[in-house]
Amino acid sequence: MDDLLDKQMNGLLDQRKYLYSRSYKEKDLIAKAKLFKEAKALTPDIKVLRSQIKSLDYIRKRSSKYREYNKQFTVRTEKEFR
Repeated sequence: MDDLLDKQMNGLLDQRKYLYSRSYKEKDLIAKAKLFKEAKALTPDIKVLRSQIKSLDYIRKRSSKYREYNKQFTVRTEKEFR
């Protein structure tokens, strides 16, 4: 899941970078504005993907901490009841 989100985000970042690059090189002001607008339109999607990736990373870190805590708790309780 995380790899899919990374691929999607990287694809959007590459596309946005390409459009910005073309807009800077464009001489025609109307075409330049259109390219810039297209590039800017990708930003909200990138923001959402970044947020989802951060959330997944947070969940992974927290869940591994809870798994470790549960292991330690189980070991302690088993020792106490022996």
